[in-house]
Amino acid sequence: MYLMKKRLLILLGILSIFGIFISHWYSINLILEIIISLTILIIMIYTYKKEEIGRELLIAVFFALFVTSYFSYNYTSINYLIGKINLFPFIAWTAGLIFTREVYKKLPFKKEKSKLYVITGLYLILLFSIEYIGYYLLNIQLSSNYPSLLGIGIIHGPIGMKAFYLGAGPLYIIITNYLLNDYKK
Repeated sequence: MYLMKKRLLILLGILSIFGIFISHWYSINLILEIIISLTILIIMIYTYKKEEIGRELLIAVFFALFVTSYFSYNYTSINYLIGKINLFPFIAWTAGLIFTREVYKKLPFKKEKSKLYVITGLYLILLFSIEYIGYYLLNIQLSSNYPSLLGIGIIHGPIGMKAFYLGAGPLYIIITNYLLNDYKK
């Protein structure tokens, strides 16, 4: 039963990601497709790992609420808002942080410091890759004229947003480690 659930989860994840690219090729609203796909992935992961991931999900939601309520996200394409919160970055941050934590838990290192260094490097590589793909290949761009991070063409926003982007993953790991380890004691 466990293996079947795992295979189903992987299959649905692949189909969700494949759906994003299909919607882009057929000019379906890409932002909406990403929101729906990532929401489905979050629900699937929560359903599959409810005991393990419930508190991590809540902390990820708070991180996502912080960045999306503090910074104004207005894209050049359609924006889906709940109040002033743009759903696209909210869902993307929530999913990204959960994914970061899941990768962190699977790292084979025994020392927490080593795991933190490795996940920080992986987080930054993946963040830069996703930012690049989103900005240049999928044309997901903010309507503001902020300069990019270090002139490398990614993370366009005010300095506070850039700092949050670079530090959110490692900070999320540190906070979840602290809160969840204290909870277990």
